[in-house]
Amino acid sequence: MPTRRPQPARILVVESTSTAALPILRTLRGAGHSVRHVPNGAMALQRLAAEPFDLVLAEWTRPEADALELVRRMQDQPAPPPAVILTAIDDPAARELLFDAGATAFVPRPWQAADLLAAVHDCLERAREPVDEPLPPLALPALAPFHCVCIAASTGGPDAVRTLLRALPATAAAAFVVVVHGPAWMQVSFAAALARVAAMPVRLAAPDLPVEPGHIYLAPGDRHTIVDAARRLQLLDDAPIHHVRPAADPLFQSVAALFGRRSIAVVLTGLGQDGTIGASLVFAAGGRVLVQDPAHCVAPPMPRSVLAAGVPCTVLPLDEVAPALVLLLREHAAAAATR
Repeated sequence: MPTRRPQPARILVVESTSTAALPILRTLRGAGHSVRHVPNGAMALQRLAAEPFDLVLAEWTRPEADALELVRRMQDQPAPPPAVILTAIDDPAARELLFDAGATAFVPRPWQAADLLAAVHDCLERAREPVDEPLPPLALPALAPFHCVCIAASTGGPDAVRTLLRALPATAAAAFVVVVHGPAWMQVSFAAALARVAAMPVRLAAPDLPVEPGHIYLAPGDRHTIVDAARRLQLLDDAPIHHVRPAADPLFQSVAALFGRRSIAVVLTGLGQDGTIGASLVFAAGGRVLVQDPAHCVAPPMPRSVLAAGVPCTVLPLDEVAPALVLLLREHAAAAATR
């Protein structure tokens, strides 16, 4: 199957030995990219400070090794490039550490050229993706009797979502559906991790699972999650959207159509523009949109995309998102009580 060839990019390869680096450099250069090689994370940070790169491809050989610190320290830069990790480590908990730190994708070792280029090009396309025009308002059915909060996150998202849900008190006023870009293996362990810190029950989304207030649902890997007209979750095998599956836009669109003014969209840290069209639909349906302040994101593009599209929203640092949700739900409850 032919591999996509986006615009040539500047790629920094972090690989401890020249022998291991050579086939990687050849593969990337063969795809038209400009490539530089350094043997460790310290030198990578020096190179990143001296010149711009579109992507970092780094080896990871053991859980406590160089790549984790490199990815963490990259986030201190004003606009860190995406980080693709090349590794033979298959422990979900260890990999989740790197996703939390800001890694964008993994390529298994031993690697194949097609897999390596697919991961690299996906990340480049998401980082360069133009902002779509917001869609027109939806025709709305009768409103659901409770609110639905839909949350989108990508790079740096596991830690951001964990922080948000840890600070959120239990409430019977809303259901919460979360999309975090990532592979299926990560979502299973991530759901268990969220269940340990959240004040409400956490479940992986499954076909025909009822959406109930006071519950949190996490989209599984490799399938889009939506809420149907019967307020049940459904999983779709449709093509990736914005180069990712699950994507947040199908979820946001379904929630806007069903919950109308009782829908709330939250867009957190992440690469690309996923959530922008969905957030515009939530607002058009009468709902509210909260966006993590891009200045405080591990990866600012997703929140920045919502702002660039002109979607009316409230911009907040991460630690103020949960209190803002609580306040919104209380205000809506008080307004409903006076009708």
